[in-house]
Amino acid sequence: MAVAQRKIERRMLNVRLLDQHPREWLRERTQLKDIVQAARERKWNYLRKLMLLPDDRWNRKLTEWTPNTRRFDANTAAEILISCQNNMQVVNREIALARNFIGNRKPVASKLPETNAAAAEELTDLDFEADDDNNRIIVDNNFMNEFFGDKKKKTKKDKHNISQTLMPHFYEDLHDDPSVLQRKPVKGVTKNLMFITHSQPEISEKDIKSHSNPFEAKFALKLAKYFLQQGYKGSQITVLCTYLDQLLSLRKAAPNVIGEREKITIESVDNYQGEESDIIILSLVRSNNPEGKIGFLNIPNRVCVALSRAKEGLFVICNMDFLAKKSEMWKKIQKSVEEVDAIDTALTVKCKMHQKEQVSFELSGISTTKI
Repeated sequence: MAVAQRKIERRMLNVRLLDQHPREWLRERTQLKDIVQAARERKWNYLRKLMLLPDDRWNRKLTEWTPNTRRFDANTAAEILISCQNNMQVVNREIALARNFIGNRKPVASKLPETNAAAAEELTDLDFEADDDNNRIIVDNNFMNEFFGDKKKKTKKDKHNISQTLMPHFYEDLHDDPSVLQRKPVKGVTKNLMFITHSQPEISEKDIKSHSNPFEAKFALKLAKYFLQQGYKGSQITVLCTYLDQLLSLRKAAPNVIGEREKITIESVDNYQGEESDIIILSLVRSNNPEGKIGFLNIPNRVCVALSRAKEGLFVICNMDFLAKKSEMWKKIQKSVEEVDAIDTALTVKCKMHQKEQVSFELSGISTTKI
C-alpha cells in the first residue's frame, strides 16, 4: 500500500523514481495522509467504537471460554472444531453487521468459505444465497431485527425529503425520527436535495484503473465555496466522490478554488462509511464512457452509503441519464427525484437577506454569479 501511494504521489508531481525524492518530500507537496498510518488509526478507532457498544456480544464470545471437562478424544475434538467454526462464523457475522450498521443500516452480507458452509447451515435463522462468484452468503434477518430493534425503522440522519425520496429504494419500512423534521433548511439554496445532471464525459486513468471527471470536480468545489460564503463552517461541508483519481483531483484543486484558510472534508465514499456531515456534495464521476459501464455504482449497498451521509443537505453531481440507461436502480431513483422536482441542469440559489431566487450555478460554464 505504501509503495502504491508513493507511485501515485510521483504521478501527481510528475517526477520519476530515478529522481530519488524521499517520502517526506513527496508527502509535503501532495498533502496526502500516509495510507498505512491512516489505516492503522481507522482500525483502532473502529475497535474503540465496538468496545463502547452498550453490550458485549462479540468480544465476550471471543475472549471468554470454558474448558470442556470431558475426556478429550477424537469425537470430542470433532465436536469442538465444529463448535468453534460455528462460533467464529457468528462472531464474524456480528462484527461485519456492526461495522456496516455504523451510519449505514443497509446490511452487507458476510461471505464464508465453501468448506465452512455445511457447518454454518446448522445455525438457526440463517438463509444462504449464492453471489456471482458462487460464494456462500449469510443473510440473517432475525438477528438484525433482534440486534437493532426499532433502529431499523427510524433514522435521524436524513432530512425528511432526502430520506423519503431516496431511502425507499433501499429499505421497505424506514421512518424518520421526529427530530429530523426540526432541522432548518440549508442556507443559500431552495432545496435540501438536488441532483445536478450533466453530459460531460469522464476520464479514465488506465495505470491505476480509476476514473475522474474534471467537470464534476470543479462544480463540487465551487459549490462548497458557495456554502462557506453562506456562513457554514468547513467542518460542516463534505465533498464525496466514488473513485480515487477523482479524490486526488479534488484535493489538488481545493486550495486554488476554496483557499488555503478554509478546510473542508474531501473523501471517497468507501472511506466515509459510518460518517456523516451537515452538507454532502457528491460526485458520482461515471459519465458517457466508451465502454458504457458504471462500475460499482450498480451495487445497491454502495449507492446506499453514498446517498445516506447527509444530515441536512445532499447535492449530487452526476450524469443521471447515463446512469439510468445502465441500471434499473438508477432509473427508479431518477423517477423519484423527478417526482419531487429535485433534478435539474442548474442549481437555484436564494439570497438570505432578500429571499430572492436566482439560477447561479449553471452547468454551461459553471457560472457563479453572486447575489
